[in-house]
Amino acid sequence: MTESIKSAELEELLIRSFELIFRRQDLGLDADFFQLGGDSMTALQLLLEIESRLKFKIPETILVGNPTISALSSAIAHQQSQLEKGHVITVREAEGSSPIFVAHDHRGELWSAFNLSPFLKTDLPIYGVRPERGQSIFTSFRALARQNVKSLIKEHPQEEYRLIGYSFGGVMAFEMARQLVSLGRQVSFLGIVDIEPAAGKTMRKHRYPDVRERMARLKQRIRKEGLSSTLTWATRWLGDWYRDQRSNQSFGQIFTGLLTKSWRRLTYFFTKTSPEPAVDESARKSEKQVVNDSRSTDTFQHKMVNAFYEHSPGNYSGDITYFVTPSGANFVGSEPVSAWSKLTSGRVEIIQVHGDHLSIGKSPDIKQIAERLNQLAS
Repeated sequence: MTESIKSAELEELLIRSFELIFRRQDLGLDADFFQLGGDSMTALQLLLEIESRLKFKIPETILVGNPTISALSSAIAHQQSQLEKGHVITVREAEGSSPIFVAHDHRGELWSAFNLSPFLKTDLPIYGVRPERGQSIFTSFRALARQNVKSLIKEHPQEEYRLIGYSFGGVMAFEMARQLVSLGRQVSFLGIVDIEPAAGKTMRKHRYPDVRERMARLKQRIRKEGLSSTLTWATRWLGDWYRDQRSNQSFGQIFTGLLTKSWRRLTYFFTKTSPEPAVDESARKSEKQVVNDSRSTDTFQHKMVNAFYEHSPGNYSGDITYFVTPSGANFVGSEPVSAWSKLTSGRVEIIQVHGDHLSIGKSPDIKQIAERLNQLAS
């Protein structure tokens, strides 16, 4: 949803979406998702339908506290109004405690912040820090973090900050914390969720992995967690992936993207050569220029991901709270706990959480992160 939508138009859009999913023709603003018989599968279908109409990603937990069309309309309108205000987004205001600031994901979105909000204590305010989308000239991951820190200090000037980030956002929160400390600010809490420090470089290295290696890793997962658990994980991963794609692409675009990716995989399998154009190492650009490489796709998201691929985290003097899932250490093929310990002179608090890398960022598994954050409330 690139422009503000009027309240009446949004309500009518939601009514049509509800009627389509529930196959009803007589719904009004007081129609209640749960009273209509809605369940988790229906919620996924409804959110996909709404997102496809709005071109705007909606947090999964929004239906929990806003089950009626009227309440849902107000919640979506509030979320949009916050996104239009600045780069530090108010997820929930409260008085009494220092706020939690959640770093954005690799798409520049804040859905993990909105998913956390319903499970936090009412006196614990939460904000999301998103990048300046119009500023596509950042030259590295550090430069992007620098923009985020600048926005954070400008919109919320204070001496002490509490930061947390999930996956890509965890590395971003870490870099933001480093820069805040270098500017003389205090970081009293830094939470990192299920990611290793150099995940970007590791993921780039395995961008076109050998098919046999993938099969070996899949077999290892089946032996370790069982076939049923592996199938559940694969189904959840496909559902999340499709939902992310559906929020800003048509089915035809998704299908074309799959064909293109499959062709690249097959090309690599038979030739052992990446289908991307070869680059003379002597002419390879520095980290500060990699995001503006003419070979990379000229989109904001790809610029962020490419910067992430090239990023090498520095040292940090503060404490870290690291949330790790059972499969977290195998997500990119390394040992993240020891890797974070090597980068900080402070203490690393390890919190083992249930679920996997995909489920920990949403309900119900995200409650485990909220439990630790609730301890920060005064």
